[in-house]
Amino acid sequence: MAFSIYQSFICLFLCIALILPSGLAIGSIPKFQCIEHCNNVSNCNQYCGAKGFNRGGICMYPQNQNLCCCYSIPPASSP
Repeated sequence: MAFSIYQSFICLFLCIALILPSGLAIGSIPKFQCIEHCNNVSNCNQYCGAKGFNRGGICMYPQNQNLCCCYSIPPASSP
């Protein structure tokens, strides 16, 4: 009888451990395209807009590099 109680408890614990994390909303991380060093541009957000990335961009530090990274909406193709 004690085994049955422990078996039910273990089953319940496993169900909770597997179901809860799969349902949590973490949020989406926007994808960036890093195109220039921030040291070379005065305003990363405006620079990205001028390059066709309408949502702008921010300076980021991937792998200890100060890069101007634009939100990845590709620029309009020029004729």
